[in-house]
Amino acid sequence: MKVILDSVGPCPTAIDAHVVDETLARRRFVSLLRSHGHDAKAIRGELMSIGWHEKAAENAIAEIFDSKSISPQLHGRRVGPDLTRLPSRLDLGDRGASVQVRVHHPDLCLVGDFLSADECERLIADATPLLRRSLIIRADGVVDENGEEAYSRTSDQANFLPGASELVDAIQQRVSRFTGWPATHMENTQVVRYRPGADFGPHHDFFDPEAHRGLIDREGQRIATLILYLNTPPDGGVTTFTDIELEIYPQRGSAVYFAYPQQSPASLTMHSGAPLGSGEKWIATYFLRDRAISQH
Repeated sequence: MKVILDSVGPCPTAIDAHVVDETLARRRFVSLLRSHGHDAKAIRGELMSIGWHEKAAENAIAEIFDSKSISPQLHGRRVGPDLTRLPSRLDLGDRGASVQVRVHHPDLCLVGDFLSADECERLIADATPLLRRSLIIRADGVVDENGEEAYSRTSDQANFLPGASELVDAIQQRVSRFTGWPATHMENTQVVRYRPGADFGPHHDFFDPEAHRGLIDREGQRIATLILYLNTPPDGGVTTFTDIELEIYPQRGSAVYFAYPQQSPASLTMHSGAPLGSGEKWIATYFLRDRAISQH
């Protein structure tokens, strides 16, 4: 989406009139106000006086005033994939897909037909004999980086190394083509099964910048996630983005992508998997990192 921002008054509430991406323009605008000495309360009042919605103003202010926020983007650089100019129809190399929903804050999109029904069924069949209880890496960094079982994630999981099968490699390359991010910067393909009553409590996917400093220094930070829905659960299992009150209902073959170039609550990417009432829910997950990582 594009927007032309004209001058809205004397400096510091003025920006040169030119076409820029809407989200980036708004962030730069708030950053400019702050650079001229305005505090959060004053900026909020200024934004609302020129027609900003209260929630939009508060979100933009939270980003700029968060010390872990988006300074790289404000200087024209982005850490991670840039999907700001997605067409409605996608060429994924070996398959076409369609963008169905786009959100700019957080950076999120829902894509239909990312996988065929046959691919979903084959991936589930390949993963079934490899399933083990899912693990988590705790935010407090108390346990080792291999993770632990936890009540907050009650599911089973199978991991696939690169080269495990032609199907696994083809899907990973499709993810790479969609995001423009190299497969060498992705964690192994993870297929997860949820059964009735199973869920995954509210969480962020990035590593805690302080508690997991050693892991981040060696293997890099997570910067984006892509979830593939391998089936359509009959009851429950929605993916909920708590901060923006968005619910994604799983549909076989669809994908949801979301990025968090700033690893803090300001990313608005806290999400959860709601419990299933019946049946099973199957997903495949891809975590993108900011550098190449070892595959093991």
